[in-house]
Order: sequence, then structure tokens, then C-alpha cells
Amino acid sequence: MDHKKVAKNVVDAVGRDNLIAAAHCATRLRLVLKDDKKVNQAALDADPDVKGTFKTNGQYQVIIGPGDVNNVYDELIKDTGLKELSTDDLKKVAEQGQKFNPVMAFIKLLSDIFVPIIPALVAGGLLMALNNFLTQPGLFGPKSIVSTSPVIKGLSDMIQLMSAAPFIFMPILVLGALLGVVFAVLMIHFNIAPKRCYGIIIVTSMCAYFGTIEKAPFTALTLLTEMVGSVEQIFPMLITTFIAYFVLDLLGGKPIYAALRIQMNYHKLSNLPKVKHAEE
Repeated sequence: MDHKKVAKNVVDAVGRDNLIAAAHCATRLRLVLKDDKKVNQAALDADPDVKGTFKTNGQYQVIIGPGDVNNVYDELIKDTGLKELSTDDLKKVAEQGQKFNPVMAFIKLLSDIFVPIIPALVAGGLLMALNNFLTQPGLFGPKSIVSTSPVIKGLSDMIQLMSAAPFIFMPILVLGALLGVVFAVLMIHFNIAPKRCYGIIIVTSMCAYFGTIEKAPFTALTLLTEMVGSVEQIFPMLITTFIAYFVLDLLGGKPIYAALRIQMNYHKLSNLPKVKHAEE
């Protein structure tokens, strides 16, 4: 492959004056253009060295292939005089030219956060199935396996606890994210915070809500930092979580599941039949 020729063909097809920024990944040139409609698509489709093109998230991407794309990119930078950028830098450039959509930004943020914990949810579901297998009567006789073999009762309890953990945390994190969306939209609308802080506000809200309602701030900080995979928002999370925690503590609040357990036990006791004492 003639890398210099391929780079020139790409520049001519997309338009030299139409280029704003460029980066590359393992197989593709990633370009930010002023107007995608000015691209000579037929010229790119006819080039045998171009494996394909597509548009996504404000980027026009040209598939070159591994081992060649970095050389083509170097020639493109020399030819156009553009500044070399990483893919993360290019995303920021592309986002500047896009209209802010809080709904799509929220969906993207949730996918970035919750996709990594899908294996934990799957494992939780499998452990629930295993626990049901151990505790369900009628599978290998009138009694369950746990009833016939009390030795594995402790194992069954441990499996039940481990299987429920991902699903216990999920509702709290989603509610915290929804609250974060409300705060983020309001703060951006009234110019209190820039658009780029949208995701940080939501993650901070999730951490503060989880740490407060569970009364476990350090657990919340560790969990959200691991889920996001970045320490960029650690200081706002730390400050917001501890402020919310101390406010709840001053109000005498209890961890949500402890409060629910107390309430459920109260209802159970209130539904018991009253004992009539014989009059002396």
C-alpha cells in the first residue's frame, strides 16, 4: 500500500478545507468534518485501499486496516498540517459540534457504567438458580436437598447472599442516576455548570445517594470509582457524599434496608393475634 497516496486520496475525497481534526484507532482513520455532505463518497468507495466508511457520534470513520492506518494517518497529518490527537481528544472535538441531548447522554453514560457489571448480574442470576436447586422441595424427594443434608445449609445461605448482592445495589444506583439527571439538566440549563460536567454530576449523585441511603460512604466511593474506571470525579464524589451522609446523620436517618427490616418486623408483629389475658 502506498500510504502517502491513500492519505492524499482521503483528504481529496473529504475535502481539505472540510477537515477539522483527525485521529486513528487500530484499524480506522477518525475524522471530524465541517459538513459530511461534502464528502465524495464515490471516490472513497472506488479506492481499493479503503475497506469501508461510516459515520458515528459526530465522526466520519475510514477503515484502512491494522498495520497501515497509523502510517496513512502520519501522511495525512503531514499533508494537512493538522494537530495529532488521541481518540479521546477527538471525541471532545466531535462533541463540541453536536447539539446537547440530555436523554442520549444519560443513556450513553448508563451503558458505560453498567455494561462492565453485566458479568456480576449474570453470576448473580446463576447463583440464584443454584440456590433454588438446593432449596426447592420435590426435585429428589419430598424434601429439598438442604433439608435432607443440613451440612450444606451454610453453603446455601452464602450462595443466597452472594446472588442477591448485585440486585440489591442496582435499584439504588439507578435512582441516584435519575436524581443526577435532574440536577445536571437544571445546572446546565441555568449555566451553573458546563455541558462537559453532565456525566460527572450524574456519577456524583449516584455516589452520594448510594453512600447516604446505605450509610456506607467509603463503599460507595470505591464501587463508583471501579464502575466508572476513572478518578476524575473522586473529589466531587467525596465532598458530596460526606455532606449528604452527615445531613442524614443529623436527621437521625437509618440505612434503608435496616429501616425496611424494622418496618417489616413491626407489621408482622402487628398482624399477630392479640392474646387475651384472663381477668383476675
